[in-house]
Amino acid sequence: LGTSGKADSTLGDHLVPKPEPVWKMGLLDQGGTVILPFIFDHLPSAPEPDTGYRVVRVTQTLQASQLILRRGVINQFGNWVIPPYYDTISTADINGNRSATYQNPSTGEIISGTISD
Repeated sequence: LGTSGKADSTLGDHLVPKPEPVWKMGLLDQGGTVILPFIFDHLPSAPEPDTGYRVVRVTQTLQASQLILRRGVINQFGNWVIPPYYDTISTADINGNRSATYQNPSTGEIISGTISD
């Protein structure tokens, strides 16, 4: 705040804090060509050894302008194998099944189960 106790735009003050920069992750090849677009909040550096897939995290906007992190699974080309709907997703077991949970943002209800690639 300025010396008057009010926001002073000439000093660069704001009524609310400036948002932190948003960093997104993606993947480039050695030549700098984009392999996976820079849209992910978390992107493992190595794919799963058995499937070649990656469990990734993205930010989604809800109705009331709330941001929520959701996880999904992508293939080596960045295509969704499992859409980003879940709060947690495990790596695939020997049969390709994954444990997953989803929490309803409206009710808080948590649903757990098994999903397949």
